[in-house]
Amino acid sequence: MIPIAGVTWSVIPWGSFLLISTICALVSMLLGYMTGILSKNQTQAGIVSMPLLLIFIMLPFFRVLNHTLEMLANLTYSGILTRLVDQTLGQGYHWDFQDIAVLLIWLVIGMGLFLYAYRRNGLDSD
Repeated sequence: MIPIAGVTWSVIPWGSFLLISTICALVSMLLGYMTGILSKNQTQAGIVSMPLLLIFIMLPFFRVLNHTLEMLANLTYSGILTRLVDQTLGQGYHWDFQDIAVLLIWLVIGMGLFLYAYRRNGLDSD
């Protein structure tokens, strides 16, 4: 994603990029697992997960339209990843407490929701 934008490889903060990308991928997988476990079939899982997917993917892109949307996007894991890319293309990305807290909170929420869904339904809800 970043090299395609025309940024040299030396500018990319690889440690931050890989860590944030990995955490965001884990949170997305946990939310997807939870949706799949709670759904009765594959069609229902797709229908239920689509609004979640759209919110988490599109919210960071709409943050430029409104200050409230920007504040909401900064509280999502996808907003942190988008901000990492934006700041890497600009003045450079620097970790702050809010980024760490948001990523850890989303990871804990994702694990909690997944464990709840797993204990409630298991892998087979029959």
